[in-house]
Amino acid sequence: WFDVFQGAHTFTWVSHPLRRTRNRVHNFEEIVVIAQGSGTITITLTGLGGTTQSETFSVTSTTQEVAIRKPTRMEGHDIVVTITSTATATSGTAPRVDRVMLRGTVKEEVAQS
Repeated sequence: WFDVFQGAHTFTWVSHPLRRTRNRVHNFEEIVVIAQGSGTITITLTGLGGTTQSETFSVTSTTQEVAIRKPTRMEGHDIVVTITSTATATSGTAPRVDRVMLRGTVKEEVAQS
């Protein structure tokens, strides 16, 4: 059974295509994660054509939230974000992800599939 107050050892969350990326090509240059806990968080960006880019963040702050920045390089449109969080200890709770920010530039052209 699952105890909502205990948390899980690992979890995955998948977005719908990001509204701002629909029919617009984006160049992503940085991912910022605000999280708390002990473990790893992997952010995967997937474009409509199957292009993917993943970045893994190590989190070691159990008492307060931390902001972790990582450069990335991906160009795509209709982007789906997948977040996977896994605890360091097998009996631990996966780090809590409070916010993910994607930084980059928008090309004003309409994406071609």
